[in-house]
Amino acid sequence: MFYYLVAGRWFSGPSLDGPWTLQTPDLPGDFKRIPVEHPRSAFWRRSRNRPGNRGRPAGNHPYDRNRRSDPAKSPEVIYQGEPEFQPIKDTALWQAVNTDKQIIKFGEQY
Repeated sequence: MFYYLVAGRWFSGPSLDGPWTLQTPDLPGDFKRIPVEHPRSAFWRRSRNRPGNRGRPAGNHPYDRNRRSDPAKSPEVIYQGEPEFQPIKDTALWQAVNTDKQIIKFGEQY
């Protein structure tokens, strides 16, 4: 299996050509065994399903220090006409084509 992290969410697929499936939060246990101090552990700062604070005091994880306490506001998106989406090849994702923002749709989520 191949795993891909994008926008804090993990996707998995049988090959680099996909098809890709949303994997969050069900990553294999081997991911949790990567020590925070290991050079390859940097992905935990970008992952929404990182394994707790891994024995560190609360707020002492690099990701936690930068978290916002207030909910993030969605950007204002202006479409030229009705929202129009086209499928992204070999995925279950759709991309908006009539706005200057990069909007990706998965099911009914944007």
